[in-house]
Amino acid sequence: MKYFLFETGCKLNQSLMNRVAGEYELKMWERTDNVKDADVILMASCVVTKKAETDFLRVFNRFKRLYPQKRIEISGCFSGESGENVNFIDQERILQIENPSSFRTRPEVVIQTGCNNFCSYCIVPYKRGAERSRNVDDILFDVNKYISEGKKEVVLTGVHIGKYESNGMNLTSLIKAIKKSGIFRIRLSSLDINEISDELIEEISKDNITARFLHLSLQHTEDPVLKSMLRNTDKRKIFERIAVLKSIRGMRIGADIIYNFPTETGEIFEDLLISLKSLPITHFHLFAYSKREGTLAAYFSDSNGNRDYKLSKLKELATAKKQNYLESIIGKPDEIIIERIKEDLCYGKSSGYVNCKVKTNGEIKTGEIVKVIFESAEDSIMYCRKA
Repeated sequence: MKYFLFETGCKLNQSLMNRVAGEYELKMWERTDNVKDADVILMASCVVTKKAETDFLRVFNRFKRLYPQKRIEISGCFSGESGENVNFIDQERILQIENPSSFRTRPEVVIQTGCNNFCSYCIVPYKRGAERSRNVDDILFDVNKYISEGKKEVVLTGVHIGKYESNGMNLTSLIKAIKKSGIFRIRLSSLDINEISDELIEEISKDNITARFLHLSLQHTEDPVLKSMLRNTDKRKIFERIAVLKSIRGMRIGADIIYNFPTETGEIFEDLLISLKSLPITHFHLFAYSKREGTLAAYFSDSNGNRDYKLSKLKELATAKKQNYLESIIGKPDEIIIERIKEDLCYGKSSGYVNCKVKTNGEIKTGEIVKVIFESAEDSIMYCRKA
């Protein structure tokens, strides 16, 4: 028997569906990359934006039309009901699966799910439910399983990993516990600005085990928009916390940015550009505001301004800042974990989440940790040599 895996959306989605794949592997099912050969189709869904939902439904409906006899198993934020040959898998059941699987060099480990924030634009709390954290023993079980398989890095993922709390442990104490497992690198997925404590910063600074890249769920920088988004932060705090983050040696910062929100006037957008230019953020995920029925912002007036103009200006800024960052690390050392090899080139990511290439000469293997020196940047790729 064979299964086909279709993934989309966030790292949490991918991790949950990998767990489902692991359950099938326990039953001795084989993964196939050809959907025609599959007996079951596993799908990770995303409906955070209208485009993400449309893209998912297009593929889902295509599978139903072309393969009506195949069973489809769905996880994620899709809210469709189970029906004939279609089953929506509750995320709580997925988290009970005891055989997490991963096809990646950097497997994702779910530590938390759900959200209590109810930002005005976001559908996730309605789809994922209230915040809850996994037991630390279950998390360490996953980490140790990946280590036994030779994995060198894990990604801690969830909706709000900074709100992790279980058995008297928070995110900082969880990181301390995972470090004792002997893992080479811990990478954190998205963090809210309010979730970055001094305690967490101190723990990250202690050693190089926690990757020197943090991606912030920022969304905006200007107070009028932050207030209407119900983000529970302000511009002053954003600048202050990012300045502290940047004090960590080698730290690179990324951020999600939502543009064209209904309360974002042309003047506010220009202020956003000025703020982003001055902040030490060098990796951007840009999203046009997407109306989601059932959220508070769906009742706001239509978005302001020229969306295409805003996107072009943000892309221009993001490209320039990324290139400046890449040029700033030329000549510096790092360690990368090799993810794949093609011909005489190895590919991997640095601690700072930079895509790297290094010549193999036949002596480097997938999964190996390689010390490198950054030599040159081209098309967002860093070319390296072995140190």
